[in-house]
Amino acid sequence: VNYRLGALGCLDLSSLSTPEFQIDSNLFLRDLLIALGWVRDNIGAFGGDPGNVTIFGESAGSGSVHALVASPLTKGLIRRAILQSGVARGTPVNVSSGMAEKFLAEAGVKDPAALASLDAKAILELQGKAPAGGPGIDAHSLPEDAVAWVRAGKSKDVPLLIGSNRDEVKLFVPNRREEIDDAQLVASLQPGLPKASAAQISDLVALYRASRKAKGLPTGNLDMQDAINSDQRFRVNATRLALAQVQHQPHTYVYLFTHASPARRGALGSCHALEMPFVFGTVKHESQARFAGEGPGVDALSNAMMECWLAFAKSDDPSCKAIGAWPAYNEKDRPTMIFDTPTRVENDPFGEERAALEALI
Repeated sequence: VNYRLGALGCLDLSSLSTPEFQIDSNLFLRDLLIALGWVRDNIGAFGGDPGNVTIFGESAGSGSVHALVASPLTKGLIRRAILQSGVARGTPVNVSSGMAEKFLAEAGVKDPAALASLDAKAILELQGKAPAGGPGIDAHSLPEDAVAWVRAGKSKDVPLLIGSNRDEVKLFVPNRREEIDDAQLVASLQPGLPKASAAQISDLVALYRASRKAKGLPTGNLDMQDAINSDQRFRVNATRLALAQVQHQPHTYVYLFTHASPARRGALGSCHALEMPFVFGTVKHESQARFAGEGPGVDALSNAMMECWLAFAKSDDPSCKAIGAWPAYNEKDRPTMIFDTPTRVENDPFGEERAALEALI
């Protein structure tokens, strides 16, 4: 489903509505709900089951899936969900309304109705000047923080498969970066760990470095920066959501994608979005081979991921012939499917790093 509304989909303009121009909040989420309603009403004509719909997405798409799971308006529209590298929270009303006011100011208009007269090019230019954020908390489509909603058991009927990639942020960093010293590394991590002291962050780096060295992974300061940022921004959020859901829904599964890209002489590692050509079975496509890699191992990994996703969509359980049994997640053992060559189950992979990082968040 396309995000066809652009910034107008996420701006909370409801507080600026007038009797002549009424507008709801979370229009992009409501647009996705309309698409799901279309599926419910029409999928039977294509041989599908309207009561057995699985939704999945990656990155912002994964956050959208989480927002849908946490919306009371999806009741009867989805059966289960897969989240690849992203969770949602829910922007507070005062923040989203402030973003709306800034967007109107940048557009040079005072009345939300005037936004309807802007052409698409103008809206695209405005998006770069006044970001619209993500889904906002409102009374109807997203009543509370999306993680809190799940933790309270309000999505207990939705089996979840959720995961992340080992080196997520390597996709977003510049191709060429100047090396940083230890003090610069600690300083760069401080904003993401505001409650931690410099000494605590330094100890965290040392722990990560020792663990990565033992596993044969790069241990330079930039690699440490990427590893900690990847875990903080993606992996910790994924496992926390899984733990929140498994309290109420036994069909909750977690994966970690660790296959490394050969692109840029291996500098991307297991970066953000790398799992997508494997999930969609496009690893042999000319445009993807350089990014995903080539060979029997790559083909087998792609087939395994497709088989898992399909098994989950059919039965609530991603266990399948390609990978064998995939145990459900639990807080004690934290069984995690490692998608790599070979694909395998590990209990709490990189657990020492995870625990040390969570203690500082």
